[in-house]
Amino acid sequence: MVNNRLLQEKTKFWHDAGLNNLELFRATYHTFSFAPHIHDTYAIGVTESGAQSFTYQRTKKRLMPAGSVAVVHPGEVHTSQAANLSGWTYRMFYPAAELLQQVATELSGHPCSIPFFSSPVIHDADLARQIRNFHMIAEDANSTLLQRESILLWVIGCLVLRHADYHPSPCKANPEPDYVRRICRYMDEHFAEPLTVDQLARQAGFSPFHFLRIFRNTIGITPHAYLTHVRIERSKQLLLQGKSLAVIAAETGFVDQSHYSKYFKRMIGVSPGKFH
Repeated sequence: MVNNRLLQEKTKFWHDAGLNNLELFRATYHTFSFAPHIHDTYAIGVTESGAQSFTYQRTKKRLMPAGSVAVVHPGEVHTSQAANLSGWTYRMFYPAAELLQQVATELSGHPCSIPFFSSPVIHDADLARQIRNFHMIAEDANSTLLQRESILLWVIGCLVLRHADYHPSPCKANPEPDYVRRICRYMDEHFAEPLTVDQLARQAGFSPFHFLRIFRNTIGITPHAYLTHVRIERSKQLLLQGKSLAVIAAETGFVDQSHYSKYFKRMIGVSPGKFH
């Protein structure tokens, strides 16, 4: 006898206004089946547990097990359902075709068409981990737009570079110390502001994805990680001045005191209250 409590189905759908109203979805299904349908965008995601059975491009049913990545092209009819009563849990996001085309173009350094993926099921454990990480960060109300933008562009870049039928040969992203120092100075001066990838890329005269590659290759960390470092270092000065954690969080660009304390301990090793 099947315990109905174990077959509870859960769904969550939301938009990320900062990412051009990117649609995101996560669900656990057991008995629900999708009718044949299409999307105007790509549908990209990862199966977290269980497995789903689906049809795509009018072919026989395919299986998407846990840990696999899904890529559905705009306009392609597909269906899906649980492969068995154990059901499946998955996370999806729906980027516009133009975004993948933009990333492919920035990777290659010349105009590219919309990327095509011959298989809707990709077995790439690292990419699956990155997609899941992006999705969870996008769901976190404390995440910053800079953080979400950076990870989204990086995930799409990895997907296109590794698995598109036409693999763009990446143009070189050599370290650019002078340009990156300029960006770092800008972040040092504007650390409390809600910075974006586009804003920082314009400061250096780069396209957004190329900027991320240059920054990582020069500094060794993402712009978001550098900005967090600057905010934490500034907060240490304010702690020594005796300011409250709530005031420090507000003055250094964190969402709230809890958000600030979490990052402080992660980077310094102790809570702000124990820092002397």
